[in-house]
Amino acid sequence: MSGLGPLPPHFAREAARLRQAGIDSWSALASLPDQKLRELGAAAGGASEARLLRLRAEILEARGQGMR
Repeated sequence: MSGLGPLPPHFAREAARLRQAGIDSWSALASLPDQKLRELGAAAGGASEARLLRLRAEILEARGQGMR
């Protein structure tokens, strides 16, 4: 799957932060380790670490991989 596509409006800050960091696909987001998501959430821009982790979890769940 390529491109993050539109996310719900309440994920606007997270989507902007991911694009700013060069993360432009679901695969790229799914492969990020917890620490990288925490760094992205802690950076300026208002992205929520919890929402970034939730997005990744939803991707992995949709792929049937669950959390490891």
